Amino acid sequence: MEPHTRDAPEVPPPGTVSGPKSCLLAAGFFVLFGVGSIAAAKVFLDGRNAEIIAATKRLSEVIDRAGEAPGAEAVRTAGCEQVAVLTPADLQSLARDLAGGSARKKAKAPADAAERVPDETVVVCATTSNQPPGCGDVARTYAGATSPAGPFLVTVQHPQGERCAERFDAAAAPLGSTTSPNVPLLIDPK
Repeated sequence: MEPHTRDAPEVPPPGTVSGPKSCLLAAGFFVLFGVGSIAAAKVFLDGRNAEIIAATKRLSEVIDRAGEAPGAEAVRTAGCEQVAVLTPADLQSLARDLAGGSARKKAKAPADAAERVPDETVVVCATTSNQPPGCGDVARTYAGATSPAGPFLVTVQHPQGERCAERFDAAAAPLGSTTSPNVPLLIDPK
């Protein structure tokens, strides 16, 4: 310190606040930014959670309906623990919901989800058995119970991965392997 300023009283630089005013200002900034940020996060998360809950409810309703569809009970007797018979309308609804949620996350318009959905009914058989039924067995059981109007697709799910995905005509004659549509896993992967 300079000898001539050593005994001078300390004066804060111009434009600064000291004393009780500084504490009040700090508390004000905390309330404005701290509590304001928490409130904004709560509003954002509540909206996002409501969207997730609504989508989960729609998915659950579609899966419940698909588990009670014509032929589902017969397919269960073929060795499937869980069954879903999804119509093209069910699949398009699910695809639109998933595409819409994905597009909102990425802040862009959803692609036409209907283009990626099969035009056929999809029969999903899910099992934890190490010897699950084959797609042909499931197809014959489903066709025998419902007399489908046209071709349909069968996929057998297992927690360790898909076992088969095949297309069949209305009489359950194989039309070849196919890619399984992106449907939820119906069995808990444990």
